[in-house]
Amino acid sequence: MDKLTISEVKQIYGEIKKVIDENKDFLINLDAAMGDGDLGLTMTVGFDAIVKEINNTSDNDIGNIIAKMGMVMSNVAPPRLEPF
Repeated sequence: MDKLTISEVKQIYGEIKKVIDENKDFLINLDAAMGDGDLGLTMTVGFDAIVKEINNTSDNDIGNIIAKMGMVMSNVAPPRLEPF
């Protein structure tokens, strides 16, 4: 593979979503051991939004698409209420 295509980037995000969906409970339990246990929920909601957005984008610039998907995740992920 010399370079990624838009179709492959969309497929990659779709595959990540499948892995997140399959491991939602594991992520919740893992996060609950040291945090508030919302990681599985956050990632599920985030990747649902990303896949929906990426499948509706008409942008042909992979860099722009990846940046936009980061913003999508940022917009749907709950804000951190306490300092690190």
